[in-house]
Amino acid sequence: MAAGGIDPRLVHAWLAGRSLARGLPAPVADSGGWRVDTDGEAELRRYVFPAVGPGLIALLDTIAQPRIFVKLCADADTLRALLPPGWSITDANRMMVTDTTPAPCPVPPGYALRSTTDDGVTHATIVTPDGEEAASGHAAEHGGAFVYDRIVTHALTDRILFEGKHATGVAYLVGDSDTRHEARARKEVLLCAGAIASPQILQRSGVGPAELLNKLDIPVVHDLPGVGQNLQDHLEMYLQYACTQPVSLYPSLMWWNQPAIGAEWMFLGTGIGASNQFEAGGFIRSSEAFEWPNIQYHFLPVAINYNGTKGVQEHGFQAHVGSMRSPSRGRVHVKSKDPREYPSILFNYMASEQDWQEFRDGIRLTREIMQQPALDPYRGREISPGIDVQSDEALDQFVREHAETAYHPSCSCKMGTDEMAVVDGQGRVHGMQSLRVVDASIMPIITTGNLNAPTIMIAEKIADKIRGRQPLPRSTADYFVAGDKPARGKPLREVTHQA
Repeated sequence: MAAGGIDPRLVHAWLAGRSLARGLPAPVADSGGWRVDTDGEAELRRYVFPAVGPGLIALLDTIAQPRIFVKLCADADTLRALLPPGWSITDANRMMVTDTTPAPCPVPPGYALRSTTDDGVTHATIVTPDGEEAASGHAAEHGGAFVYDRIVTHALTDRILFEGKHATGVAYLVGDSDTRHEARARKEVLLCAGAIASPQILQRSGVGPAELLNKLDIPVVHDLPGVGQNLQDHLEMYLQYACTQPVSLYPSLMWWNQPAIGAEWMFLGTGIGASNQFEAGGFIRSSEAFEWPNIQYHFLPVAINYNGTKGVQEHGFQAHVGSMRSPSRGRVHVKSKDPREYPSILFNYMASEQDWQEFRDGIRLTREIMQQPALDPYRGREISPGIDVQSDEALDQFVREHAETAYHPSCSCKMGTDEMAVVDGQGRVHGMQSLRVVDASIMPIITTGNLNAPTIMIAEKIADKIRGRQPLPRSTADYFVAGDKPARGKPLREVTHQA
């Protein structure tokens, strides 16, 4: 079942004609995505989560996960305590692949993933052979390693069907129709709807916290309290600067330039539209208190909102900065039996003092980076937040007003063995039969970096289990351990931070 349709290349071309496709509301909302209010984010302004629906096949993961940063870090002991056997860093690292080894995940030949093993700054791997994103949905649509009897598009899953605690199929709607259809499973039901929709479907099907289900008059099939809990995301913001030389992507924001950008991508697979432009980034530790990098950077050679709106009307650039391992936890709750009613979502952003300190540090460290001699030929004035924003209170207010999701919802059906775990190490739902969850919701803790490649790795490992294949041997590659290394070295130019 796929909530969206097959993405036409013309839609991709239209997106390529925009300097930033990421987060554009129109194509996502028109193809199964949602723009919904989160519930009572106490520490942020009224918050709208832009795209939590499944969207078009291939299109959404092209938009929402356009680059790959793989970060396997030092918190091995933490992961070991959270994960079932077979999910250690070395197990995962073998699936993730390092350097330019062809990826074992089901993408066409020539696609590769990169991994870094230390903190610092690097080029991002933008997997765009012939100028086209290596979206997992795209691979499915164009063959790859997938074999389907049939893909039902524009299908909205109503609920999972059970006989006792044995999953036998799904009931679904098609398009705007209220007619319920059923699909029966010969072996298993695989739920792959993501960290927002997967717990919602489970709850609507009677699998979840009994107290919540009883309030909504949903018959309880299995009381599983962890369904919808432990929701996590990456929050980020960006610092914008004027560029003193005409080398940014500012001209691409002009509507009269965009048709040519889209046409060049569509017919030649080249040009500005062949990249999402997030081609540099990195990971740092903001202090010695962290054993692994806790801050991620992306650099963008234009000053613009993350969703492609409100571009600064001059040449500029910006650095996106966000914390990787917030201790804040949220939840997803179904609000009714109606599959078309949006769920209640609470990310609970910025609920910890650690969150605030990391963002203050992130802004100040970014300013220090921007003041280094290498950027002297290009750096103009600080556009946002503005050089007058210096005190902790002023920085906190900027974060409160401008922090945005990095589109990494995860962990709401977590893997594990404790009482709040939803699935085991093979994605099988605890207490149920013939039912698995296979998506980013089963992560017990959010990854230090983008979610696309780790989610593909999760799917590959569980696919091996389903098909009875032997797992790949453990990796011998190193993963980063900070040890006694300082969090930072001496900069070429010291910058005084005002408090």
